[in-house]
Amino acid sequence: MPFLDHLEELRWRVLYSLLAIVVATLAGPALAHADPPDAAHAQAAMEDYFAGEERGGYVLIGMGVAGLIAGGWLYRAGTPTARGASYPLLGVGVIHLAAGIFVNVAVVAPVAGSTPAATEVPSSASR
Repeated sequence: MPFLDHLEELRWRVLYSLLAIVVATLAGPALAHADPPDAAHAQAAMEDYFAGEERGGYVLIGMGVAGLIAGGWLYRAGTPTARGASYPLLGVGVIHLAAGIFVNVAVVAPVAGSTPAATEVPSSASR
């Protein structure tokens, strides 16, 4: 197949791809039927999300501690190769530990102490 025939085939494939993107863009919103969320469903989704955030923070802390232990063990081995391999482990361990602490302190802890607005019922005295 000559080079110009390859270009012709490429041109048609690009046009078909663009047509598919346009059709999907126009048909997507028309086919989507999203019900408005109720307060209980939104509350459950938020609780699931923040429970996952908390688990992720603990996983990062665990990875950081494991990296620090492995890096310290390699550094104490004393050989130049082991010491050279320990520096990246120690660095990544510190980064993971700091990220896990940040997630648990800055993201999860403030949310755990707050009352979600979706479950609060306004009192009649404040009206």
